[in-house]
Amino acid sequence: LRSPGLGTILPGVTRDSVLQLARRLVDEGDVGPGSLRGVEAGRVSAQDALGSVEAFVTGTGAGLTPVRRLVCGHREARFECPGPATQRLRDALTGLQLEDQEDALGWLWDPFTDGVDAKPLPEEEQQLERTAA
Repeated sequence: LRSPGLGTILPGVTRDSVLQLARRLVDEGDVGPGSLRGVEAGRVSAQDALGSVEAFVTGTGAGLTPVRRLVCGHREARFECPGPATQRLRDALTGLQLEDQEDALGWLWDPFTDGVDAKPLPEEEQQLERTAA
C-alpha cells in the first residue's frame, strides 16, 4: 500500500486509520486475496498510480472509496472496483466503526461510561452550582 506523504495531501483521520489498519494486517502476516506486502507514505507519481493494481481514496464523508478509473493526459488505468485489498481494508474499517469486530487498536470509547469519574469542566461546575441553588 502506498499513500502520498503529508504536505501533498491533508493529514486526515480516515487516511491515518486506514494506514494503521493496513500496517496491522501486514504485521499479522495477513495472507490471501488482497493481502498487503507493506505500507509506505511518500511520493506517488502519476506513473506509480497508473501502474497500480487497485486504488482507493479516503475521506471523512467518503470513508474508504474504491477508484474505478484513473486518467492522466492520454494514459488511463482501470481497476477492479473494489479490488480485494480495498475490500479487505474497507471491511476492517467498517467492522471497527460498527463494532462488529474486536477493537485491538483501542480506538473506541463510550462517552457515557468511559471517564464517568472525570471531574467536570469549570463551566459545568458553575452551572451545577447554579442549578443546585
